[in-house]
Amino acid sequence: MDLLTIEKFDIYRYQLPLKETFSVKGHKIAQREGLVIMLSDKDGKEGIGEAAPLPGLSLENIETVLKELTAFLPKLVGKKITLDLKAIKDIIFPQAHSVFLKPSTRSAIDMAILNLWANRADKNLAQILSEETLAQIRIDGLMQEE
Repeated sequence: MDLLTIEKFDIYRYQLPLKETFSVKGHKIAQREGLVIMLSDKDGKEGIGEAAPLPGLSLENIETVLKELTAFLPKLVGKKITLDLKAIKDIIFPQAHSVFLKPSTRSAIDMAILNLWANRADKNLAQILSEETLAQIRIDGLMQEE
């Protein structure tokens, strides 16, 4: 049974201007703001997760997510995690639910752990989650030229 132990974490904040402003439930959005978390193991492998709550859609804001990540991520350092989807769901995320973390916060943690698992296996995340994967995907059209 392969175990993962998180040795350290980092949190980075970003703001990206969009090519076009759009509205979500009356909120004009001209930039995307979010947090990237990076989890590292003892071998230097890293996993990245992102939280980018959308004003007008998400119930939480970026400050709430930052506060939750800052409080919760230290609890993962040193924790041994079985590299199995059910184990990750059953062991790590009930902890997150028990302290009432917001969906954006839980998503970032989930994404970072799964990404770290994939990096340890020298696979991409899609290959960890499914045997059938696409070679390419299109990214958000608001941030790229045609």
